[in-house]
Amino acid sequence: MADYNLDFDEGIIIETEGVHRSGNGGNSDIKKMLLTNKNIIYVTSQKTGGMFSKSVDVVDKVPLSEVKVINGQVFVTQKKMDLFEYALQIQFASGIEEYSYSEGSKKITNQWVSELHRLLGNGQPVQEQSATNKSFLGGLSDLASSIGTMAGTLGQSVSSAAKQAADQAGIAYENARAQMEAKKQEQAQAEAAFKQTFALQQQAQQSNPGTRQEEFAGTVLKCPNCGAVISQTTVVCPECGHRITGQAAVSSVKAFSDKLMMLETRRKGPGLGQLMGMSADPVDKQKLALIQSFPIPNTIDDIQEFMLLAIANIDVALSKNTMTNRSQRKMKGSLNANITMPRTISDAWVAKMQQAYQKAAAYFPNEPAFAYIKQLYVDKMKELKMKIDD
Repeated sequence: MADYNLDFDEGIIIETEGVHRSGNGGNSDIKKMLLTNKNIIYVTSQKTGGMFSKSVDVVDKVPLSEVKVINGQVFVTQKKMDLFEYALQIQFASGIEEYSYSEGSKKITNQWVSELHRLLGNGQPVQEQSATNKSFLGGLSDLASSIGTMAGTLGQSVSSAAKQAADQAGIAYENARAQMEAKKQEQAQAEAAFKQTFALQQQAQQSNPGTRQEEFAGTVLKCPNCGAVISQTTVVCPECGHRITGQAAVSSVKAFSDKLMMLETRRKGPGLGQLMGMSADPVDKQKLALIQSFPIPNTIDDIQEFMLLAIANIDVALSKNTMTNRSQRKMKGSLNANITMPRTISDAWVAKMQQAYQKAAAYFPNEPAFAYIKQLYVDKMKELKMKIDD
């Protein structure tokens, strides 16, 4: 057995037999090739005399410091020679050498590559490809880079358009809600005036015992313009035509709107899936699920509030009944998800608007407020060029 002359702190990591070496030093067969934590060791058989002399083992060492390492990258790779054969390629300071094996070449080269990278670098082998594969992968890399750039530009445009639409819808909704709040204040003032008048009447009756006593149960609402008695659901005064809205708080619709606004604050920059058009923004997915699952309210005031919210969020250009939009809906699966999602969300608002109108028509057809809801519905359906069911 050959004496490897190992240092006291040196140990053998890999030992491989039957290796063919080729490179700057020419071609040679190596009886045994070893990897230690300090050196690469070659054991070759050489004759000391004539043809019939006995062979002896000769030990050569190459320090690991001779292996080329640049910026942490170790230049040791597994090179595929043919379908089943692999070779180990090492770039030394003096040149490139390759090592092939009689059997188990893939397993052996993988082991050498992994250990050399572990000893000299960051433990991440660099796989070498054939010239054809390099060209092919380079082309794919350039294509992916171009697609990434285009997708990034498109994603930014779509994201910006979606945010702008959301801001406009929010402004429209807040304006409508501000008008309703103003009407609530007018109603509160009318109720306060009525209560004051009622208190004066009570005082007058107490001061005059002969006057017939009257008792009122509940709250009587009156039109702030003409004083006519109205119901809790009255939107337009039947006597003078004054519009009255927002007598009661529409907490469910307000909470729903607040959730939508909160989702918008969570929107981040597009990820790889959005840039490549393979998936939509998670915020848009959550918004769509929230819209589709929101139950239509049960009061006429809440339905009216929800109709205003839905109409403010419908993108007519995306949901309009046109040949282009119909074609793109059929091609939905093959289009960029970031392009189709805004249309899907707008269509969900259209569906919710239709549901709200149908519920109002079924439960409150004789309420004065229904006429206003119907007019909102008819106007928007005409704008969308959609059929209006009687």
